[in-house]
Amino acid sequence: KARMLKKPVTLKLEEPRVSGKLSQFYFVCRKDDRYLVLYTLLKLQLVQGKILLFVGSIDAAYRIRILLERFSINSAVLNSELPHATRQNIIQAFNQGVVELLIATDDGVGAQADSDAEEEQAPSKAKGVLKKPASAQAAEAGEDEEEDEEDDME
Repeated sequence: KARMLKKPVTLKLEEPRVSGKLSQFYFVCRKDDRYLVLYTLLKLQLVQGKILLFVGSIDAAYRIRILLERFSINSAVLNSELPHATRQNIIQAFNQGVVELLIATDDGVGAQADSDAEEEQAPSKAKGVLKKPASAQAAEAGEDEEEDEEDDME
């Protein structure tokens, strides 16, 4: 038996059109000038409306937030270290217009840096690298010096 729908209903969904108000900016400047450029763009209202600013690390996000706070510019930081409920509240505040500037972190970069740091701290078993105790290294250094002195005497 073939099954057929009886009285099917067709839905036509229309997405609301964005009237060109969504913009993306990319500005190349020296590292020392980043904060000045950001402050200038905001204070001169060259960028208007809600702003989503992506940064590479949590430290950078909080540095920017502190700078903006000093100049009475309302902002919030969104990162993966915050509890889920807090992140939801921040997003809700941004959507409602309570917070006009949201600083979001790129967790991939920080996670990669953290894993690299952990690899440097952990001994490498795959390569077979073993560190000798300092006393053994000192003893070997002393033996090397004695061999050098004997070579010089000959």
